[in-house]
Order: sequence, then structure tokens, then C-alpha cells
Amino acid sequence: MKGVDDGDVHFNYHGRHQELADHISPADVRWMCGLLAQLSNERWHDAFRAAGYDPKTANQYIARIKAKIVEGQALAD
Repeated sequence: MKGVDDGDVHFNYHGRHQELADHISPADVRWMCGLLAQLSNERWHDAFRAAGYDPKTANQYIARIKAKIVEGQALAD
């Protein structure tokens, strides 16, 4: 997330279909992060194991994702 402008969250996303992220509100981000925060460590590790990641790499990604979830939950309007 780069910031909020005119009620829309701006992301540092440069992939396909960027227009899908054009009108996401801070409330939308907080809602989604609230859902993601409910996932257990076991579920996160299951997902990365299923994707073929080694435990060390999975732990790095999981830690970063969890930090981003906390950032999203704290996003102000």
C-alpha cells in the first residue's frame, strides 16, 4: 500500500488488470485484513507447503504477509 487519496487505497501493484485495484477503500482493506488475520499459523504453513516452498522461505513470506496484515488493519480513512 502506498497510501490513501480521495478515499481510495493506492497500491504498488504493476501486474495485469491494475484497474481492479482502482477503487478499494480503507474499510475494504481493513475488512480483508481482518479475515486474513484469522488464519492460523498452521493454515499459512499448509498453504506454502502445498505450493512447494521450503520451511525457511515460507517463514519469511509468512512473516512479511502478517506484517502487511497488521499494516492494513491499522489503515486510517
